[in-house]
Amino acid sequence: MRIGIQGGTFNPIHCGHLRGAEEVREALALDQVRFIPSAQPPHKSDEEIASARDRLEMVRLAVAEHPGFVYAPIEVERGGFSYTVDTLAALGEGACKGHETIFLVGADAFCEVHTWSRAPQLLRMTHFAVTLRGEQRWGDVLRTLERTMPPLDPSLKFEPVGDHKAKVIGSRYFIHFVRISDLEISATDFRGGAAPIETLTRRLRRISEAAESKLARDVVAIDLRALSAEVDAFLICHGTNPRHVKAIAEAVEERLGEMGGESFFIEGLNEASWVLIDCGDVAIHIFQEKTRRYYRLEDLWSHAPLLEMAASGG
Repeated sequence: MRIGIQGGTFNPIHCGHLRGAEEVREALALDQVRFIPSAQPPHKSDEEIASARDRLEMVRLAVAEHPGFVYAPIEVERGGFSYTVDTLAALGEGACKGHETIFLVGADAFCEVHTWSRAPQLLRMTHFAVTLRGEQRWGDVLRTLERTMPPLDPSLKFEPVGDHKAKVIGSRYFIHFVRISDLEISATDFRGGAAPIETLTRRLRRISEAAESKLARDVVAIDLRALSAEVDAFLICHGTNPRHVKAIAEAVEERLGEMGGESFFIEGLNEASWVLIDCGDVAIHIFQEKTRRYYRLEDLWSHAPLLEMAASGG
């Protein structure tokens, strides 16, 4: 099998992760993509992110309905700081033994691979699929690699092989550069100028109205623009049972269609314990009540301001 490995914090997982992984899966004919949430990323503190178990559960729900995606708890179960080189070594002796692995990573992150633990060893352990968006060029990424890696290991060299591919000389591994589509609404693009509060609140109110038309309970909107690099806001509500949760999700889906220009993914409808509707810059979480109490997303983001969902009079 050809197995893609998608690591990350996933705080939370969103449609950019899923869409990019699917495009790489198709481009490189991968049989499977394994999503592996980190236990504790070396570059972030516990206070900055949701618990490892909660992020793992978010990933499980997000990939549950995709036949080519699976989740793997290897880093969460191991605990401590999560280093890709250790994870790939464990996979090579365990779940991926005898299979071909391809590690998925964005171009920006790959340009910093020289700062990763045991980077020269890592580049000789697996193939890489480096995703390119917008104006990113594979030649620029490769030149960055050629400039930053020799100080760590002068023997590590790379040879371009046709378009969008380079060989790690002295190994059997390749770096594939895969261009993927930009999201119509990209959470990372919004970081330079997040949606104005009035625009964001107006959108969320329309979505909230659709949820409340199906008697959604305790609708809460959380402003994350100053706190998250991946999403501007959460809209959270719950239903009393799976049928109720599905009815709320369908009403929200219909409203998003009416609003136009909204690109979104829906995950979790079959189980209907936690439905995630991911619009890129806004994530809508529709829970069953007991699931909402268990995961306590509002508590995880209790330091973030709430947005007023009731339209003011006059």
